[in-house]
Amino acid sequence: MTKQYNNIAVFKAKPSDNPKSPQYQVVIEMADGSKWRGGLWESTAKSGTRYLRGGLDPDTGESSAKHSAPAAKQEINEIDW
Repeated sequence: MTKQYNNIAVFKAKPSDNPKSPQYQVVIEMADGSKWRGGLWESTAKSGTRYLRGGLDPDTGESSAKHSAPAAKQEINEIDW
């Protein structure tokens, strides 16, 4: 199996007055050199399981402010922590 990514980094987001701002920022560097950026939010499932949810967009070099809401392109669901 070929490795599809080189690096995944998750950072605690800076405090914001916007309640929709993500709690974490994520950056993924793919093996082909492309980068994806997005945000993660802490959530709790109906069952009580805590998880992170969020979304990713291709990194186009634009401001990270664009990533203040989950993207529909690559949804990350129910990652237990």
